[in-house]
Amino acid sequence: MVQEEGRTRLTDQIKKLNELMEVQQQLLAPRKRSKFKLPSKLRKATKRKLKQNKILVLRITTNGNIHPEFLPVNDELVYIKENKTYHSASAEYVMRFNNKFPTIILPEWSLMPFVPRENKKETRETGTDAIPQKVIITAMKQAQAGLLKKGGFGGKTILFIILGVIAVLYLLSKIFGG
Repeated sequence: MVQEEGRTRLTDQIKKLNELMEVQQQLLAPRKRSKFKLPSKLRKATKRKLKQNKILVLRITTNGNIHPEFLPVNDELVYIKENKTYHSASAEYVMRFNNKFPTIILPEWSLMPFVPRENKKETRETGTDAIPQKVIITAMKQAQAGLLKKGGFGGKTILFIILGVIAVLYLLSKIFGG
């Protein structure tokens, strides 16, 4: 009877450990990121608004807030009622949101929207381009792996340096007063 109680205790402990391991695996498992979606009031009638020659404007205010809204495009201009200003909305400024909706990123303080092509040129000229970063990191990893593989300053390299120093000291002692 004592042995059976001991066995059940061990099996209970094993079950508890398995449950804890499953919980830990669930916590450590990578989570899927949800995609960014338009606010619900904008999603309701997007197809109808696109047919009415409207464009999605992501308006950045001076205090840093972003206001998404569909605005009509008339003569390549967008009118913002709150500011009572017209802003350019020509084809060179238009991007695609989720590859569906024509979109413009419009800073409130500027009459011209954000231009991706100009921004690309500017980042390349200033050297703040993110594309070379991946190449540099890969090269650094390969160089580090090569040093680790070769041993870097391992035993053989240090031995040859010490032998070289001893040989130079020996030659200098023979030449200058041996």
